[in-house]
Amino acid sequence: MGDAGVGKTVLLDAVAAHVAATGTRVLRARGAEFEAEVSFAGLNQLLCPLFDELPRLSGAYRRALSVALGLSDGSPPARMMVSNALRALLFRAADRHPLLVIVDDLPWIDRASAVVLAFVARRLAGSRIGFLAAFRSGEESYFARGGLASYALRR
Repeated sequence: MGDAGVGKTVLLDAVAAHVAATGTRVLRARGAEFEAEVSFAGLNQLLCPLFDELPRLSGAYRRALSVALGLSDGSPPARMMVSNALRALLFRAADRHPLLVIVDDLPWIDRASAVVLAFVARRLAGSRIGFLAAFRSGEESYFARGGLASYALRR
């Protein structure tokens, strides 16, 4: 977190470039005010590079993510199912290469995506997956209540 213009996005870009150079796969999403009301829009953006991995998930997880991401029709899946499916997808992707998930402008990520990402972020200990997000100081963030470590950038 940090004030507007302090360099949060520049820092995220630098981290992404550095870890990608070491062979870590980077998945990125950026919140946008106009998508904040579209359920799972942030997750859709984040997971685009992994869409080809969906068929490798179990049927229930594949269906849950496919419906949540708008890739197929069906009844809206329970958030717990989507959360566990996302966790399974990320862990599968991290089997081959370490993985870093980066989310910029976190407060503008839709609530459904934020809930699922927070659930997964709290369950990454001991894995080959990292999670890094940025938001402005003073803005309400769903993650602020999630018990995840945070650091304030200063000028």
